[in-house]
Amino acid sequence: MKLFKRKNIPLSIRQRLESLFENQLTEFSNNDSQVDIEFLVNIVECFRPEDIEQVQYVDISDIIGLLQEKPAYRELITSYLRLLLNKKDLDLIITDAGIIKDTDFVYEVRKRIIERILPAQPSKKSLQYILNQVFYAKTDPIWLEKIDFEQILQLYRLCGIKSIYNAAGTKYVLSELQYALEVLVNRISGKAMETDVNKMVPEFQNLDSPFIAIQREVADFNERLFQSKKMFATKDDLGYKQIVLLHKQCNKYVDQAFKNVHKYGISIKVNQSLLRIRQQLDRIKLILPFLVLNDDKEEDKRTIELSMLLIKLNCNKNNVKKLINESTQLLSYEITQHTAQTGEHYITRTRGEYFKMLRTASGGGLIVAFLCVFKVFLGKIDASDFGHAILYGLNYSIGFITIYLMGFTLATKQPAMTATALVRALETGVKTDNKNDKDKYQEFAIFFARVFRSQFIAFFGNVMVAFPVAMLLIWGIDSVFNYNIAEQKWFKLVNDLNPLGSPAIFHAAIAGCFLFVSGIIAG
Repeated sequence: MKLFKRKNIPLSIRQRLESLFENQLTEFSNNDSQVDIEFLVNIVECFRPEDIEQVQYVDISDIIGLLQEKPAYRELITSYLRLLLNKKDLDLIITDAGIIKDTDFVYEVRKRIIERILPAQPSKKSLQYILNQVFYAKTDPIWLEKIDFEQILQLYRLCGIKSIYNAAGTKYVLSELQYALEVLVNRISGKAMETDVNKMVPEFQNLDSPFIAIQREVADFNERLFQSKKMFATKDDLGYKQIVLLHKQCNKYVDQAFKNVHKYGISIKVNQSLLRIRQQLDRIKLILPFLVLNDDKEEDKRTIELSMLLIKLNCNKNNVKKLINESTQLLSYEITQHTAQTGEHYITRTRGEYFKMLRTASGGGLIVAFLCVFKVFLGKIDASDFGHAILYGLNYSIGFITIYLMGFTLATKQPAMTATALVRALETGVKTDNKNDKDKYQEFAIFFARVFRSQFIAFFGNVMVAFPVAMLLIWGIDSVFNYNIAEQKWFKLVNDLNPLGSPAIFHAAIAGCFLFVSGIIAG
């Protein structure tokens, strides 16, 4: 007789939830120190999708039905959440989560990478500690948004959660929001008044600073809310309207600072400072509406929206990719623009400029010829490989500096500058809306032809002078001193240029990388 082994059938979500609630009923007591966060972690784990991209809709009807059918479970979850979430500090999530803490870009990136590997654990009295344990995955905000709002509202009411506008008369969450708002405004005002930041916007120097004005308005607004019984305002409140207006002016200030970059330049420190101010202004824009309520029927909806916002902010607090993109976007754009401006000097447009390029390229070829001869002499010095590398580097650097000081041109250095000019020409041409597509690309074609013509004449000028001058120098040295410096070296030099039998292509790739870096430095 053949025996069949029964396979383990996985439990359904409802069965897992029932098991969790039954176990918790036996352990739960009304003591804050004995509230186990693992219970909430396991409940959330029941609904977290394994592959978020394959899920179109997340259904939480199992826990809703369970709470509707079993009052004991409903009482358990109500008491549990009340004890777990009672007076948990949430101001740090609002004021710090995802916002740059320092103007040192490298330090901020390193800190976020380390915290993703070894997360920093906040105080157990804070809401951030709970969110770190429960909603720890960066995809949690995505699948939470895929839950139908009506289901969330049902679960919210079944769990007996009080709205932030009527939380057992304490208004603790509203006071935390008010405190966070004031902290953000004070931080913004201090950073905006720094000399390096303030000089970026001379247009505002003879006017009252919007940052100081919004600081005063927020202080008055919070004081009035604190003294009122409701601790929240309406959209018709004059103080609220004034804060919204000043907030727009502060954003305009930051936008103007970024627009003035091409006039005054910008350092990484100032860029990070402006970015931090913008992030804090965006955070104020997110939390300010929660201090305003017109319709009492929206209390539950606004409470749920705040919860979702806090989860999202906490999950994205260590987003390294977003930090790098935001921090480098402006600097990269400015480098490209300035490199493009430099590259335009290497592009000829008229006959006079064309022949001038030929003359400067001939001068560059003359200096290159001397550099090649000097290199052969340096190769005969008895030195180590490192010593020869230093000597060759000094030879070329002195030669390139001479070419730059004398206003000559070297064809191999042009592409690092003209490439960005091509990109800008293409971008400008395509974005010109008052022309048809044919005209847009025709202008770019003309520009490209100019670049090609300039590159060709520079190459021709270099080679036309460098080869014969180098040969004349070697012949002159042989005639005067009866010593042929290329007799023993020529075979090795020719073989070093063999693209198949030598690392010449690899060496050219190294040169290309450093030419790219030089273009960035020039920008």
